[in-house]
Amino acid sequence: MPKATHSVHMTRPYERHLIPLYAATLLLIFHSFVVAYINSSFLGQFIDAAAVGTIYTIGSAVSILIFLFVSRVLRRL
Repeated sequence: MPKATHSVHMTRPYERHLIPLYAATLLLIFHSFVVAYINSSFLGQFIDAAAVGTIYTIGSAVSILIFLFVSRVLRRL
């Protein structure tokens, strides 16, 4: 069976604009990561480490649900 190869390199004009976007996203996520790490260390002093993971998991699930319904709330406002 012949292999499908393409010798023409197709470039997209918007690819060069994605690098600053990826860099900005990385910096924003790093900021959130540092805050979450400090908070989890603080919470670990009062509750079990598994409970800290459960709290963060529940918080993430609630955040996802909020993002699913935020457009409806914003339309009403």
